[in-house]
Amino acid sequence: NGDTIQTVDYTVETTAITAPPVPQRDDGFIGRWETYTLKPGGITVNAVYTEPGVYMLSLISGDSVETVLYHSGETIRTPADPVKAYHTFIGWTPSIPAVMPANDLSVTAVFTLTVYQAKFVADGVTVLTVDYTVKTTSITEPAVPPKTGYTGAWPAYTLQPGGITVNAVYTTNYYTFTYVVDGREYSTDYPYGTTIHKPSDPVKAYYTFTGWTPSIPDTMPDGNLRVTAGFAPVVYQAKFVADGVTVKAVDYTVETAAITAPAVPAKTGYTGAWPTYTLQPGGITVNAVYTANTYTFTYVIDGRSESVSYKFGDTIVKPADPVKANYTFTGWSPSIPATMPAQNLTVTAQFKPSSPTANAVLYTESGEVGYRNDVTIAAYAKNVPEGYCLAVYRGNSQVAKGDNQTVSYNVGVMTESETFTIKIVDAKTNAVQKDASGNPLSKDVNVTVNQGSFFQRIISFILSLFGVKTRVTVGKQKAA
Repeated sequence: NGDTIQTVDYTVETTAITAPPVPQRDDGFIGRWETYTLKPGGITVNAVYTEPGVYMLSLISGDSVETVLYHSGETIRTPADPVKAYHTFIGWTPSIPAVMPANDLSVTAVFTLTVYQAKFVADGVTVLTVDYTVKTTSITEPAVPPKTGYTGAWPAYTLQPGGITVNAVYTTNYYTFTYVVDGREYSTDYPYGTTIHKPSDPVKAYYTFTGWTPSIPDTMPDGNLRVTAGFAPVVYQAKFVADGVTVKAVDYTVETAAITAPAVPAKTGYTGAWPTYTLQPGGITVNAVYTANTYTFTYVIDGRSESVSYKFGDTIVKPADPVKANYTFTGWSPSIPATMPAQNLTVTAQFKPSSPTANAVLYTESGEVGYRNDVTIAAYAKNVPEGYCLAVYRGNSQVAKGDNQTVSYNVGVMTESETFTIKIVDAKTNAVQKDASGNPLSKDVNVTVNQGSFFQRIISFILSLFGVKTRVTVGKQKAA
């Protein structure tokens, strides 16, 4: 009724106080203190008086208390859900019955902390969702998903009521592009994925640029990149030429220390060799050098030899014809060529014994005789030395032998033609002699018998019966 009954001190640490008795009224109304909670700043607790059968339903929500009066058995109206910042109402404890019991009833609102979510998102994809409340001081972040060419991190954030979204921040990585040319390095930094400015093709004397190893991509990859210029030595040729004809072409480079030369082609009468050469950039031509060989020309005369040296192809000066007593020089064996051949050459002087009758001259001739003439064959010779003579041959038979000047042979009566041969022979051996040219000293004497008429032959026959003969000489007789 507006009168202060008692004042009780408390602090924030006080959990309960002892309330004084509620003054009673004379009108039969029942009194009780309203439901209260100890709050900072102090409270005023009013006495509530109700008629008998009416009871008090106290709805306690935090520091707030709402009192509703109900008759016993009266249906209790469902109260509105209380609200508490950052909390979620989950019900009353004890639970509110459907009808008011026959006693005062206090129920307390039960709250739980509201759960919010921290969404960790990378490139639009939720990596992880983490629950938290207003009492959560920190949460465990997921790992930032890797992203090729980038470094990822979660930005700074604050756990706020209502939930938060944390988007990963990716920073483009920088990598070093290094290119190496003949041992020297050149470097440039590029952000991942940006266009690489390719270096111009390097130049190296006597080499051809073959490309970069590994090849240079169009854009910077995820990592440092090192490429090396490749070079291949330029291939040149060494041409080995002999007498204008290429024998072989051998490849070489500036790195080649030596090459294998082909064999020098053989050349008759010469010794071939490759001259000294140096492998030079651009290629070389090596011409075979042929040197004429020297050979020995030896000429042998009657067992004695003389030698002269000649280069192949030189003109050979022939020696004078040698002289040997009682022999005739007939030439060299083998014959002497005009120029020196591709080998040593030995020639031997050839002789034959000189014929004593080399200057002999034989005189005779053929002739015609009459039928049944008494025929004598005659011949003479000049320059026939002693020991040799003239002989008459009839067929293969010697029929007469003279001296070294003349010879005659009486054939007798001839009725048929016949040939006789006059020869100069050795008086002892009858060997036919030869002239200076080596030809046999002999001549044929052809005796032709003129048969005449039949009547003439009858007369000749009758005359022979009486010993009448016609004597005829065929050939030549030496003049007196």
